[in-house]
Amino acid sequence: GEEVCARSSRRRRQDLSSAALGRRKTHTRESPAPRGAPRSPPRCGGTGLRGRWLPLEGVLCTFHTDHHNPQSGAVRSSRHLARPRRGVLFRPGSSSSSSSMRLTAELVEHAGQRLNPLMEREINLRGYKIPAIENTGALRDAFDCVDLSDNEIKRVGNFARMARLSMLLMNNNAVAKLDPDLGTHLPNLKTLVLSGNKIDRLTEVDALRSCAKLESLSLVDNPICRSPHYRPYVIATAPPSLKLLDFRKIKPVERTEAAKLFPRDGPAAVDVNRPFAAPPPPPPRGVKRP
Repeated sequence: GEEVCARSSRRRRQDLSSAALGRRKTHTRESPAPRGAPRSPPRCGGTGLRGRWLPLEGVLCTFHTDHHNPQSGAVRSSRHLARPRRGVLFRPGSSSSSSSMRLTAELVEHAGQRLNPLMEREINLRGYKIPAIENTGALRDAFDCVDLSDNEIKRVGNFARMARLSMLLMNNNAVAKLDPDLGTHLPNLKTLVLSGNKIDRLTEVDALRSCAKLESLSLVDNPICRSPHYRPYVIATAPPSLKLLDFRKIKPVERTEAAKLFPRDGPAAVDVNRPFAAPPPPPPRGVKRP
């Protein structure tokens, strides 16, 4: 009895496999091909099965020919289902690693959302190669933190009014311009991370005066960091609420020196428009920098 049940179960699985491959199962054995004759890969509906996902016994399997001998036509299945990364939206006919995507309502809908370690609601929009900030009304002012890192944004601005947003992460972009009305559209912005961008003029920091509640600012790995007056200028120009610059606490002594170099009600003691020196070239291999 057990042998009969096992034989019927095996035959049922074979029938299901044949139905999945789109061909009728036959119980007659085909005559073997001559030795050394090439075999064509299995066909289904006039097209090959290579790279196709077909249902087989309740799982997803992919069929392809043997890589070691493509002429053999050997078919093997793989039960490893390739799933896209969470929060990454793939467009049909394009690769997520080679094409840029606009910031649209559809992208916002498919983006990953979570509660970050600060128990704030955060949306993950990083790595989409977004070229510009637009259609931010689709966020519906429903997030405390927006992560736009690892994109291709060149200008920080064009935000819809979002009173809830307190943290904006935009590291590793191509930002070179800051809108002067940034604080008008983001009135409660407290943390702004612009590390790894292309801000090359100290006067661009003047746009942050409108962010009256800004407490933490990061401009690490920007060209302006090479200026000898970078830190005093940012401290003197930023709103008084700023407490951390490049993840370092601003000391009272620094505020006093910055006020002397760049007074708010008078001319600056130094010229900030003077081009600053380029970074020194890296030393040759095996030679330590003095």
